[in-house]
Amino acid sequence: MSPKPDSLSPLPACAPGTLPARTDVLIIGGGLLGCAAAYYLSLAGVSVTLIEQGELGLQASSQNAGSLHFQMEYRMIEAGLEASKRALQAMPLHVDAIACWRSLEEQLGVSVGVRQKGGFMLAETAQQAQVLEQKSRLENQAGLKVELLDRAALQAKAPYLSDSVLMGAFCADEGKADPRRASLALAAAARALGAQIVNQCQVVDLKRVGSDWQAQVLSGEQCRSNQVLIAAGVWSGRIAQMTGSQLPVSPIALTMTATARTAPFMDYLFQHVGRRLSLKQTAEGTVLI
Repeated sequence: MSPKPDSLSPLPACAPGTLPARTDVLIIGGGLLGCAAAYYLSLAGVSVTLIEQGELGLQASSQNAGSLHFQMEYRMIEAGLEASKRALQAMPLHVDAIACWRSLEEQLGVSVGVRQKGGFMLAETAQQAQVLEQKSRLENQAGLKVELLDRAALQAKAPYLSDSVLMGAFCADEGKADPRRASLALAAAARALGAQIVNQCQVVDLKRVGSDWQAQVLSGEQCRSNQVLIAAGVWSGRIAQMTGSQLPVSPIALTMTATARTAPFMDYLFQHVGRRLSLKQTAEGTVLI
C-alpha cells in the first residue's frame, strides 16, 4: 500500500548533491501529469527523477474543478465536424483514462475524491442537438459509450434541469476527482517505488550531450537522462525553447464560481455542447460552475 498523501514526507529542495547524476527519464513539472507519469513509469521499473520549480500540484493542478469528462468537450467540436474527427484521434486515451481513474484509489490505497456517477453534455437548440448527435455517433464508433437522452429521459434522471434543455449525451463513466489530492498521492506512490522527486528546482538549461539529455538547474546541479518529459504547464514552451524546439502554449484563464453549500442533489457532471460551461456538486455541498 502506498503512503497516504497527507503523510508525504517533506520533499528535498534543490541543493548540491540532491539531484542524481543520471536517470532514465527526467520529468520537468510536478503537477498531476508529472506526478502520474512518475508513478506509472516507476511502476514499470523505470528510473525516474521529477523536478518541480515550486511545490507539487500548486499551479493548474490545484486551480481547476476536477472534472473527469471523457466526451469530447466544446473546444474540440466548436470548429465543426472535421475538427471533431481530428480530436477523436485521442479517444483511445479517454477510454484508457476511464479504467485508470476507476482503479486509482484501490491501487494507491487512499481516497483522492474519485466519483464516477456519470456525466451529461446538454443541448438547448435544434442545431446544438444535431451537433450532439454527430459527436455521440463518432464517440461510440471510437469505443466510448455515450447514450443520447431526450427531454423525458433527462427529466427522469435529473429533474432539476431547465425546461430549455432538449437533449443530453450521457456517459456513465464521467464524474470528478480532487486533482490536488491525486497529485500528492501519485507522488507519494512514485517515491515509494524509488522515484526521486525534488521541489524548488528550476531548470535553466536543457540540451543534448551526445545521446543524452542534460538538464542544469538554478543551483548549478546537472542531471543526464535518456528521455525528458516536459510537464510544466504554461512554462512548457519556455523549457522546450532551451532545446531549440517550438512548443506553442497559450495560457487561458477560466472563471470558477462556487455557490453556498446546500444539500446533495446533483450526482452528475454537466457540460454544455454550445458553451464553455460545466457544473458539478462537491462532497461539501457547493456547486462548482
